[in-house]
Amino acid sequence: MASGDQFDGVIWRHFQLEVPRDWELLQFSRDLEKGRCAFADRYRFRLEINWQRVPGAPDMDRMLHDYQRSLEASGQGPAEPLTAGNWRGLLARGPTPPLWSRFGRYFAETACLVEGVFVWPELRDESCEQRVLASFEPQPDERDGSQRWRAFGLDLCVPAGFALTNCGIQPARACMDFTGPRGGGRYRFQRLGLLKHWLRQPIADWMKAQARDAKNSSSQTKDIAGHRVEILAGASKARGWLLPDGRYEAAAWICPADGRLYHAEHVAPRSAPADARAVYKQLSCCEAFRRTA
Repeated sequence: MASGDQFDGVIWRHFQLEVPRDWELLQFSRDLEKGRCAFADRYRFRLEINWQRVPGAPDMDRMLHDYQRSLEASGQGPAEPLTAGNWRGLLARGPTPPLWSRFGRYFAETACLVEGVFVWPELRDESCEQRVLASFEPQPDERDGSQRWRAFGLDLCVPAGFALTNCGIQPARACMDFTGPRGGGRYRFQRLGLLKHWLRQPIADWMKAQARDAKNSSSQTKDIAGHRVEILAGASKARGWLLPDGRYEAAAWICPADGRLYHAEHVAPRSAPADARAVYKQLSCCEAFRRTA
């Protein structure tokens, strides 16, 4: 069972929750209207979150009644009604999985119907279940209108209107790409590990090698809460007459707390409004960096 200090927060654009630290986000959707996220430990899937925007509050009593009847008709045995705060659900037995609990709740703030399904391969951990469900709530935008995301060791903000267009998760590398509306530029945020096996040059030189879209760039260094942050800024290269020169900005540093390399990159057309925050302020590696930057 996970104790109180063994949970970590996840923010997936329009909702946030806490899950045990050994439950990793392995499947996810970029669709804000209807999607799914699934968490697993080292052995099996443990939690599935489904959401769908609906025109109004559904009849939860009828939904649960119909679902309970379908479970019993399929031979999975009687389903036990459950409640957890404002969540309504059912506890059912397998055979596969052997025990699982399914909860539903409507969030008027986002007009979303959300479903959470816990898989219990052995004993049901009611305290864990209650902690996860109690932590689930809509994620409001930041005060400046930007969106906050927190997953895969990345804690980042992007301006309003930017959409997640790519998410690459590999051993020792997490990368999230965002694209603005109507050609409004792009962001890339990365968290890289196993540095002793591949980082053979100073971070400033590594950054310049990554900056394929930059030209006429200049660099500077900042110290932020004990992090040596390398910053690169200049113009972005033209890509044909439809995409003229724009702005380029990037930052990279190694977090002394976890030894990972964090890299944030922003490319924007000159016609796009300048961002109020420097790119290094849009990615955090630890609470000390987040508070200071």
